[in-house]
Amino acid sequence: MTKAELANAIVEAAGSGSLVIPKHDPASGSVVWPSFRTVLTAPASESIVNGFSSGSFTVTEYKDRKHSGSQYVVQMTDPNVTPVAVGIPSGSTTGSRECDRFVLVSGLKQGLHIYGDSQVTIDERVASGTLSLIGELE
Repeated sequence: MTKAELANAIVEAAGSGSLVIPKHDPASGSVVWPSFRTVLTAPASESIVNGFSSGSFTVTEYKDRKHSGSQYVVQMTDPNVTPVAVGIPSGSTTGSRECDRFVLVSGLKQGLHIYGDSQVTIDERVASGTLSLIGELE
């Protein structure tokens, strides 16, 4: 997949309403969830279509050993869109850590969707062998 193809798929998923699933939707931040999750910040959620349409981002592809398919980690080049999400522990509505990257995955049930993570956590998963670096999309 190319960067342009991914951007088109993101804009299409956003248009259909499937890109931001309830678990990661800023509107669900006040809902207690039974497991850890990341919730997009409102500014990040609002900037998705424009950011991806403009091409002002870089994408690094990883292979997740636990799930089929690729995982795309996106760094937006707009410094005004950070953090992109907050991590919320199970049973809480309060964020415990900031996330500086968008992550795009294509789930079997949910299709292409987006959430947040931190580059530190992504690097830890690479070091542990859970994720394998494929490379940057052109």
